[in-house]
Amino acid sequence: MSVGAFYERFESKEAFLRRLSWSRLNWARGQALADLDPKRWRDASGARIVRAVVEHVLHTVSSNTVGAVRIAVKCGRLDPEFLRPLITYREVVAEQAVALLKPHVEIDKDPERAIRAAAQIILATAIDALFQDEGPLRSGRRLMADTLSHMTSRFLGIADRQGEHAGREYADEGPDDLIVAPPEQAAAFTIEALMVSGDEEPAKTAKAVQALTAPRQTVVAPAPAPARAPAPRPMRRKRRFL
Repeated sequence: MSVGAFYERFESKEAFLRRLSWSRLNWARGQALADLDPKRWRDASGARIVRAVVEHVLHTVSSNTVGAVRIAVKCGRLDPEFLRPLITYREVVAEQAVALLKPHVEIDKDPERAIRAAAQIILATAIDALFQDEGPLRSGRRLMADTLSHMTSRFLGIADRQGEHAGREYADEGPDDLIVAPPEQAAAFTIEALMVSGDEEPAKTAKAVQALTAPRQTVVAPAPAPARAPAPRPMRRKRRFL
């Protein structure tokens, strides 16, 4: 992709990153509304709902929006605008969790505040795992989902009946896998959606996406040739005048 083609679509690299992050995190907000719809979990137990909230956050943060979350956190240190879509997503998750779990929380004097704190802890743990992939709770693993579900239920005083915190089994996944889509694939789809316009051909777009998502190759400059000593200048004989 040429430099001119890029800057015809985006005024700067920061604008591209901001739009990329906003696009994916806005998608995550809509996904939260669908996955945590109270109508869908009307007859579920409190522990099963906790598990649903945890799984939604981990699936979303660890796969479909992994790049967008990293952009928001890293760039948000210098520009708070980058953090706005991530904060909005967290608010939506918290609102849905309150609507789902408030009837099941009985021991806390302020159940709504406790549920919002639990949602913040879940999301913060998932984000931390993206940057610190060393430790027992690694990003996209079932152990993280099981641990967060159990700790959240205890924090909210929700009874943990046998089997309710066990992870779902997927026929095409390993015993410890939780990620549902490769991050590279999700990032490629996002970049393609931002780049495609009505008059572009899909083949050209696909090539541009591959160019943007391909790993950078390290180019080693050839070693400079050793400097050659200048040739000695011939000495002229001095003429003697009588």
